Amino acid sequence: MFTSASIARCDLVAILYRIRDIQLSFSYWNMRQGLSALCSALLLCGAASVNAAEETTQSVDPVAQAQLAIEQQQAEVTSTGTELDLIKQSLDNAKSKQSRLENEAVELEKRRKSAQTNLDRDYARMLEEPDLDIAASQRAYQQTWEAIKDHQQSVLNNQHQVHELTASLLLAQAQQKRNLEALEQVKEEHIRARVTRLRTELSTGEIANVDFTHDCDTSMTIAQCADQTQTLAVQKAVSQYQDKLISGTTETKQVKRHLGEASLNIHVVGKDVKLAQLFGDNKYRTELDIQLETRPATNAPCRLLDVESRYCFAPSSNDSEAGQSQEVQWVNLTIRSNQYDDQVWVDGVSYGSTPIDVMLPVGVHRVTVSKEGYKSFNQDLTVRTDHTLRAVLREHSNLPKSGKTFADKLKDKSNGPTMVVIQRGEYAVGDNASETAIIKRSYAIGQAPVTVAQFGRFVEEADYQTDPEVNKSCLAFATSTLTPKVNSSWRSPGFKQQGDSPVVCLSRTDAQTYATWLSSQTGFKYRLPTVYEWEVAARAGSDTQYWWGDEFGTSRANTGWGGTNWSNQSTSPVKSFSANAWGLYDTVGNVWEWTNSPEGVAKGGAWSFAPSKAAASELLYVNPNSGANFLGLRLVREIN
Repeated sequence: MFTSASIARCDLVAILYRIRDIQLSFSYWNMRQGLSALCSALLLCGAASVNAAEETTQSVDPVAQAQLAIEQQQAEVTSTGTELDLIKQSLDNAKSKQSRLENEAVELEKRRKSAQTNLDRDYARMLEEPDLDIAASQRAYQQTWEAIKDHQQSVLNNQHQVHELTASLLLAQAQQKRNLEALEQVKEEHIRARVTRLRTELSTGEIANVDFTHDCDTSMTIAQCADQTQTLAVQKAVSQYQDKLISGTTETKQVKRHLGEASLNIHVVGKDVKLAQLFGDNKYRTELDIQLETRPATNAPCRLLDVESRYCFAPSSNDSEAGQSQEVQWVNLTIRSNQYDDQVWVDGVSYGSTPIDVMLPVGVHRVTVSKEGYKSFNQDLTVRTDHTLRAVLREHSNLPKSGKTFADKLKDKSNGPTMVVIQRGEYAVGDNASETAIIKRSYAIGQAPVTVAQFGRFVEEADYQTDPEVNKSCLAFATSTLTPKVNSSWRSPGFKQQGDSPVVCLSRTDAQTYATWLSSQTGFKYRLPTVYEWEVAARAGSDTQYWWGDEFGTSRANTGWGGTNWSNQSTSPVKSFSANAWGLYDTVGNVWEWTNSPEGVAKGGAWSFAPSKAAASELLYVNPNSGANFLGLRLVREIN
């Protein structure tokens, strides 16, 4: 009596010998005949296997059936793989022949041209030699044409063969893809069959009889001794029951190896005392019939078999019958991206910035990761197990160009300060524009210095008191000497100010505190500019002393001795003079502006300083804790 396994082995040997015979042939037509024979052998093998399987179906459990299906499907993959190799080999041969034929065509054409030249020469000679025999030249020319026609037919035949083989290769590749998908499916079914079998083996119960004798402590009462003895007897019964249960599983070794990772949940649902007696020196004996049941956790079989937890849950909610509920598996999705300060949405719900872990039910989920200045990442992701998704955000090809303006909304929906975009890149900075600043990230900077009205709103809403107000003085020039002016502040700096005048008499801490408040109002990061960020914005792409050239001229900006109504007198309302090429106002004169430099560096010149101090490369060092009536601020807003 042959088993299905022995039949499969015999047929496999026959197939291997047949494959060897087929590989000896390099001809396409022989290959096709070989494939036909191979298919016939496979059909015979499949028929024998099916017949054998039908004879043993009743005695094979689902796990064994799934294992047999894996072996059969693996044989299909191997068979199709062999077919693919044969077709590829024949196709490579045909393409090589095609290349050879193309080279031969060139040589034949050369021969034809040579024969035609000879024939034309003999025709010309006939004009002078009428009796000249040109038969040899004619035959040579005719032979070259016949050779070319025969060669053209060979080319057409080979091209036809290449096309057929290419089509056969595509079909075989498609079949192999289906075979591999089917193989993965039967492997999944095999694992689920193992899980189902183990769950069945574990979900059982029995009535265990246990006889236990215990030496009680002399200080115990009889009741206490009896209770302790029964407790120990139950423990013994549970332990024996668990050992018996595990030993009775089909995959005992695997289960024992992972027993500490799963919960069997053995329950004592009842007990019947058959014997209870005290004898000897405090010895107590009890005999119990204990009713035990195992209620393993849903994922216990998967943990014990060391397979993914999804195999312990329903494959899909669509598989459930109407009116029935199924347990749904939840898995962890880790989302990362190549950027920071991004935003993550899953199924329309915001989860903050990457990296982030989200617990989700198995199934399809819509993941979106976005960041200003970058194309959003969107993907419909099918999640079946714990998974890590890396989103790659790419910059928009049309980055905002320098000079674009915008204003963020405050919490009351009013507009914040107008900001101007400065695009990342390399810019000339420093004395005589002799240095290069590399701006790696685009940013936005205030179109104008912060005004009295803008800062006053912050003070009112935040109930804030500036450092000069606390110290009751603000620095000012008196007879060319920088001295503290008592009781002066941003509210009264020593000259008349309007709502659109640049705010002055602020320490660097005051400026940073205003930036923090503005950040909380808008949800975007505001801060003081770096020295280079300020200078790049002020130059607006120029390499001259001032954004308009190297000569200051007159009445072009509010500086000391600058020829304006405010020079050496006070600040001027912002935007009183022309903007630079990127639309920024007051980057020359009016007020020095704080940067984020720890040394207390300011940039830009002021109404009380000489025009030369308003050049783009100039610096002013000020005590960071001091305020001055010629010193204000302009903020940067990060945009990517």
